[in-house]
Amino acid sequence: MPNTELSLALLFDGGAAGDRSAVDVYADAIQRADAFKKLLTSARLVLPQTQWRAAAEEIARRLRETLDVPVPRLLVDGWALRSEMLSYCDRQKYPPDQSVTVSLAKHSVTWSQKPKVQVRMNNVPIGELVFTLEAKATLDAAVLTIRDGRVRALNTGSITLVGSAMLEDHAIFKSPESKIPIPGRIDLGEGFSLCRATEPAEDRSADAQQPLVQQNNSAQT
Repeated sequence: MPNTELSLALLFDGGAAGDRSAVDVYADAIQRADAFKKLLTSARLVLPQTQWRAAAEEIARRLRETLDVPVPRLLVDGWALRSEMLSYCDRQKYPPDQSVTVSLAKHSVTWSQKPKVQVRMNNVPIGELVFTLEAKATLDAAVLTIRDGRVRALNTGSITLVGSAMLEDHAIFKSPESKIPIPGRIDLGEGFSLCRATEPAEDRSADAQQPLVQQNNSAQT
């Protein structure tokens, strides 16, 4: 798998057992959650167990789609919150045809989101489930290539990831800490912007609170 395809979904998929898919594992946990059971009770519908299972699987699919976030985008979302990184959006100081290399010290970026899934039966809403998704990525060091306010490439030896998915107080999935080797350079194509938030703050956030050490070497491209 190319490094550019590294996503949070792959981290969370590590909970799948044997031949069972991640969607099956998530659906099992959703069915055990009190919030899902309460929703079934409040709906006052007498339906076959297979139909409720199908509903849990569809919810699980929606959940996994939400997790399909490229890890480089998660990192850039966190870096974009740092005032010193936003300076690279200044086109007078850093012309758009100029590439800048930025060296970062060891730091972590956290990501969180609270997706809501509305459950319907026969096209009638019967309730809403609210999930809490969290992930943390730690880099020992990294070198970024930035041009025109966008991170175009990333060099780092490895990324350590850990994450969880909760439905109220019930764990849908908790990943163990996973260190992923990233040999060489990750080419991000058009890259990810440092100059604007990618999602509303109340829905999705990323943070990089530890100090970053930067060394800038500019080169025309």
